[in-house]
Amino acid sequence: MNGDQHARYTNLLHNLKSETPKDYRLSISTTEGTYFYPTDDIVRCEADSNYTKFFLRNQKPIITSRTLKEFDEILSDHGFIRVHRGHLINKKFVKSFSNDHEVQLTDGTTVEVSRRKWDEVKVALR
Repeated sequence: MNGDQHARYTNLLHNLKSETPKDYRLSISTTEGTYFYPTDDIVRCEADSNYTKFFLRNQKPIITSRTLKEFDEILSDHGFIRVHRGHLINKKFVKSFSNDHEVQLTDGTTVEVSRRKWDEVKVALR
């Protein structure tokens, strides 16, 4: 077992032993290595073709070669909402949403909400 595999295995064990979703850490593999982030540190995710860009609290963004759909399936149980084909946001960082189909996040980012998802997003944020 190489270093990356061992780190992912250790993270899996941590997540299985976690008693609350708050203790969950997401494993994100990049070209530089594998990183583990609590979901509370992830502000939003943005699709970039077959890659996903993670915007983190107080850190520079990182890119992984997995699709946004894969992370949507993992993070939907951790307070994340798919607001658009290309955007997944953490509800904890939502500052406001407008009738212009936009969500303002606490980091100053504005993310468009698709018309198809608008009603679902409004319900999830109330």
